[in-house]
Amino acid sequence: GHNYNFLLNEKGDAFSWGNGSGGKLGYESLKKSINFPKIVLQLQGNFINYVALGEQMSIVYSGKKIF
Repeated sequence: GHNYNFLLNEKGDAFSWGNGSGGKLGYESLKKSINFPKIVLQLQGNFINYVALGEQMSIVYSGKKIF
């Protein structure tokens, strides 16, 4: 993405960091930037398979749902 990143681990957890403007990091309450990977709690309980990053948005796919 544009100035932000996502990371998936082997357990299917999603982490994000970088420029959080517009909520694109996946944290409703966090709209600022963070400099280290932080787990996206709203996605826990879903095994995340893929993440697509755009300039202003992220799409996350779990095999059952698109977030």
